[in-house]
Amino acid sequence: MERWVHIGMHEATLVKGTSVRWPVIEPLTGKTADGRHFSYETFLIDVAETLKLPGFGDKAIPDRDGKLWPLHNREDFYLKATANVAYANNQPVADVSDEDVEISDLASFRSQFEQSLPAAQWPKVLQVLARGGRFEPVSNVWDGDKLGHKYTRRLRLYAEEVALSRNSMTGKRFPGVPVWVEPATIHGKPLDELDPRAEWPLIILTYKGSLQTHSRLCSNTILREIQPENWIEVNRQTADKLGLKDGDYAWVETPHGRRKGHVKLREGVLPEVITFSVGYGHWGYGATALDIGGKRLQADKIRSAGIHLNPIMRRDPDVWQMTLMDPVGGSVSFYETRARLVPV
Repeated sequence: MERWVHIGMHEATLVKGTSVRWPVIEPLTGKTADGRHFSYETFLIDVAETLKLPGFGDKAIPDRDGKLWPLHNREDFYLKATANVAYANNQPVADVSDEDVEISDLASFRSQFEQSLPAAQWPKVLQVLARGGRFEPVSNVWDGDKLGHKYTRRLRLYAEEVALSRNSMTGKRFPGVPVWVEPATIHGKPLDELDPRAEWPLIILTYKGSLQTHSRLCSNTILREIQPENWIEVNRQTADKLGLKDGDYAWVETPHGRRKGHVKLREGVLPEVITFSVGYGHWGYGATALDIGGKRLQADKIRSAGIHLNPIMRRDPDVWQMTLMDPVGGSVSFYETRARLVPV
């Protein structure tokens, strides 16, 4: 909410685009003597100017006509990057509307950084800011019955380096082609034998919500005010079978423990699935009281609010204190823990 970020679209998105995150509140940091807020960019720019490094100062950033523009603050840089988005591929976006300027308070924003851009570029840069980026129309997804953006490189169905490698635990070679492998322990014991579906009828999934994309955001009280806690999210069909309603308390139980939270009914969750957004239910990050130097640091209860199911996810009995994992890539498996939901 206080910084600039330019992010390209994820590869799974079938249209091209660049999202632009820009400060919507004044940073809560201190200020330099000339009124600029402390930030990583401010530090780098000030050090560079003090050392008289090229590319900083009054004549730093060249435009297409060869004119050199100043770089004294982060907006001098990020607004020019946003202009590149607005004019990409020699196809500039439309000018911002008066309505969008009013809704987003873009007039006051422009007045702060007027000298960072040529006057003619501002209407198009503000259009990108008002829209949160620049994105292709959805009609570009398809070209007839084929993808609009085709994959033009060679697609390797056989990976010899994988086929020549062995599972270090079993000694067996890995398949060099795409195959379906039954979820199993590192020694190959099927998980359905460990956790029978009759006893554990549900499966746990997890995802990142837009308000808690990093664990450190638990200390962001503004975001916590928007959504103070997360939930045990299930389909209505699953809830009806268990006699659960929206807002009820329930236990999520797995072979490794249980956690209690509020139930949220979501039609976007598949039946027989439990899902939850990460970033809640912390026990670190100030969520638990600590004694430091003989003084008691009290817990911040809002940081522990909600539910976190990672601690009770299925561990691999073949390896001491290890999670289930992908034996080829080594990544943790977050989607193979079987569970049950018990009303409180």
